[in-house]
Amino acid sequence: MSIVGEEEWMEEVKRELTLKNKPYKASPCIFSASTALLKEYKDAYVPQIVSIGPYHFRKEHLRGMETFKSEAARRQVVRIQSALSYPQFNFEQVIEKIRWREEDIKRCYDKGTPLRGEVLLWMVARDACFILEFFRNHLSGLQDDDIFCRYDYVFRPMYHPIFGPQSENPGVKSAIMKDLIKLDNQIPLFILHDVLDMEMRDSRSELDKLLRKVFDKFYYRPFEFCAQGESPRQDHILDIYHYFCLGVVASGNKNEVKLNVCCSCFTGSDGGQSSCFGCAPQQSENLQNPSQSKEWRVKVPSAVQLKNGGVKFKANGKNVVDIRFQGKTLTLPSLKLDVDSEIYIGNLVALENSSPYYKSKSMTSYIKFMYELCKTEKGVDVMREEGVLAGNLWQHSDAVRVFSLCKQSPLSRSQDLFEKTRRKLIKYCNRKFWTAAAILWNEFCNAYGSKPWLVVGGFGATIVLCLTAIQVFCLFKHCGPRST
Repeated sequence: MSIVGEEEWMEEVKRELTLKNKPYKASPCIFSASTALLKEYKDAYVPQIVSIGPYHFRKEHLRGMETFKSEAARRQVVRIQSALSYPQFNFEQVIEKIRWREEDIKRCYDKGTPLRGEVLLWMVARDACFILEFFRNHLSGLQDDDIFCRYDYVFRPMYHPIFGPQSENPGVKSAIMKDLIKLDNQIPLFILHDVLDMEMRDSRSELDKLLRKVFDKFYYRPFEFCAQGESPRQDHILDIYHYFCLGVVASGNKNEVKLNVCCSCFTGSDGGQSSCFGCAPQQSENLQNPSQSKEWRVKVPSAVQLKNGGVKFKANGKNVVDIRFQGKTLTLPSLKLDVDSEIYIGNLVALENSSPYYKSKSMTSYIKFMYELCKTEKGVDVMREEGVLAGNLWQHSDAVRVFSLCKQSPLSRSQDLFEKTRRKLIKYCNRKFWTAAAILWNEFCNAYGSKPWLVVGGFGATIVLCLTAIQVFCLFKHCGPRST
């Protein structure tokens, strides 16, 4: 390190130490993906087309969208001019509107940001304009009475590679939509509120309607329901998307949680590990009670073993965490899997494990539970046959890869929503000898029932082996009649 660099470092440390007694106005709410996630699932977390926020600012492969960001800023200025009937309005006035937010913006990022002053303000303002323009034009082709769906008198409908209806250039727009919900590709939602507030009244409510309509019409939903009302967390777009897909888990007993959801229910069909079903010792993340670190984690048997043991699977789309085991029936929500599931589910899981605000990790708990059921190809087949897994992701390895996202996601005992169900399944499988015997017999039938010649050959080999043993026995002991 050079002498100049050392001096700059010392000045920065001294400046930070002088602020030690001053509380932050805001806690970090935008987090970067961990190194482990980026190593194994890089495409799920790194933006491919557009950068939002400082973490991917001006990266070479994302610079193609910079021109469209400037165009979005010009469009937003024209909209504000039209709304205010003030032709002299310019983008510098947007910057002045959010200038007082600079420190709050910096504190929203867990790793901070090297951008300061005008550069930071211009970056987040242009990004906000891009998001608003992209989403509102996505809805422009819909026949709806919503303010964002009506005929646009400022910019008449015409073909545009980015700012046009979803039916135009769908491949690029789908990639942008995925980039906009990635964990570290975010800006604070209050910047969108401030920019939109200059154009219309009640910007908070209108933005919530806009995002909800876009999520409902165009975004991937893992389950067939959506949350009602306004999200209790309004930090960034991924926060809103998480609430839209999963709702809020109310406080209460595990496996008896409630979600504020509006179900558009659909009916599914009714319905490894070793044969020792018990508590598998595993390091616990529950630091509050370390004495139980070796016994809390209960691993459920695979779906194949459960089916062989007489368990029936029932697909139920009412609740994301409505997983229950009653009698001999295991009720699960029906999960839609497609080629983009890894990206969307991966970022929901990453948000739960990065942000301290998510005390109940509903998606992480669900993915871990499903991984234990479906970690093999046969387990995936069972879940598909019973209607628990739907969608067009037919490759078994791809489905298992989605569930293996939980490997990089620690889950403490207090955060696992399905611990009670796990223990019920273990108790059922260990309740009597005949259950274990039924599991082994069904596994044998499944393995060899479709190969009759293999069974016949094995039976014949057993007979030959028995006759050979008798022959050897007779060599050492006279088996004939005794001589007189």
